[in-house]
Amino acid sequence: MMCSGLSHAQGRETHALGNALELDPIQAAPCNFPVQGGDAWYPQNAPTLTSCMKVNVGGCLTSDLLSIPTITAYVAVSHQAGGVTPLGTIVLLDGDGGTSFFNSGDGTNQYVADYYNHGFTTVQFAWADAWNDNSAEPDVKSVKDEACRPATLLKFIYDTYANDSGAMCAQGHSGGASALGYAMEFYGADRAASTINGSGYLDTVVMTSGPTLADIYNGCHYAGSGSQAAASNVCHGGVCVGAAAQWPSCLEHPMGGQADCFGDNKTYPTGGLYDTARGVTMHTIGNFQQPQANCNNWKGTGVSTSGAIDDAWKDMSLVPAPYHQYPQTFVYGFLCSGRDTDPNDPNVDISNSSAAQGWSYLSTLSVSSHQLSGFPQIYRVNGCADPEMIWKPTSTVVGSTRSGYGESEFEMQTNCAVHPQ
Repeated sequence: MMCSGLSHAQGRETHALGNALELDPIQAAPCNFPVQGGDAWYPQNAPTLTSCMKVNVGGCLTSDLLSIPTITAYVAVSHQAGGVTPLGTIVLLDGDGGTSFFNSGDGTNQYVADYYNHGFTTVQFAWADAWNDNSAEPDVKSVKDEACRPATLLKFIYDTYANDSGAMCAQGHSGGASALGYAMEFYGADRAASTINGSGYLDTVVMTSGPTLADIYNGCHYAGSGSQAAASNVCHGGVCVGAAAQWPSCLEHPMGGQADCFGDNKTYPTGGLYDTARGVTMHTIGNFQQPQANCNNWKGTGVSTSGAIDDAWKDMSLVPAPYHQYPQTFVYGFLCSGRDTDPNDPNVDISNSSAAQGWSYLSTLSVSSHQLSGFPQIYRVNGCADPEMIWKPTSTVVGSTRSGYGESEFEMQTNCAVHPQ
């Protein structure tokens, strides 16, 4: 599949997909995928009816019709036994740039095995290189353009494996939730869409701790003296499931050692989840030599961003995008509550931006009228044990007797078997 250009069908900004080329030969599990970091990259205990393949995704264009280089995805599809009609197909997307397979669990159970044993076809994929970073693009890059890659792969999976087998559903964590949000908002992936990319296909979407790249402008536009955006009140208005109480969360993408958005001199720890400002700079600007390339001022220069980069961040964000209407798609969001501080140092904020960024998008959606009068079901998850892992055994969900893992799995298994109208 390949097309180019931009349209405004149904009042939405619609970007074209690229093309996906399946490379031979397709292998059966255990998959002969590369090994990363000395560990087996893909779980070798996959169901024996698993097809393993490499897919090249290319043909994507920027808004200026510049070519976005092809990258490879490693895809594992676990089929039900012959003669068994699957309840549906569930695709799982991992966080950050999607270079790992997503198969998290609560210590006893794992999503993929549970979904497969419940009767679904499951699909996992990981990119050889981050889908949301491309050094060959112009200095100011667009996550919205780069999202053509996961959107193209999702459509390929639907056309190839899910088209005639019930509902097509997807679960994305953190940056994987970002990929799903962009696929629906700009690439017509929601079931109701009928655009230059053909009919939409996603019936149920579960987003955990994201989308983390929803409001890139307020996540990145950060003056040297403090945050541009005040703390967001996640779940305000009592609209989260169980009328969950609101909590404050920073939209800014954190940088280790830098003050958070609350103005009380608490700082983020260094490394890992707390260096996302640098990662977002790579995705959206790329050239670290520019003095204004300072998403959250991660270079410590104290230099504010230029107006051109501010405008680019606004244009590539999921909010405030004009559409956000998915009337035939169920959407579920799970966000970890905070603010959390380091138990060994109350001046260190161990929260991150995932809750506020996810809320900024999820709270604007209009979805299937069969789902709480057209509002997505957003769950507050307490006890995550870190800023994003909703499936930790310690987690509890407001408005549910299940854990974060149990409730997210329940919503997927219950709703992926139907086409919401």
